[in-house]
Amino acid sequence: YAQNGAAAISVLTNADHFQGSIEHLSAVHDTVYPLGVPVLRKEFIYDPYQIYEARAYGADAI
Repeated sequence: YAQNGAAAISVLTNADHFQGSIEHLSAVHDTVYPLGVPVLRKEFIYDPYQIYEARAYGADAI
């Protein structure tokens, strides 16, 4: 997607409902960072810690 002009990449990180993983976020970030494509963490945010966690794993937005 990134190589074909995607404005951003959304990554599901919720394991219970979407079989996602925070590690997926990191992997996508590492792949698209050189292309300058922002990464969105798509998750149910219920704790402020998750905001810091998202950034630590490479999210540009939540």
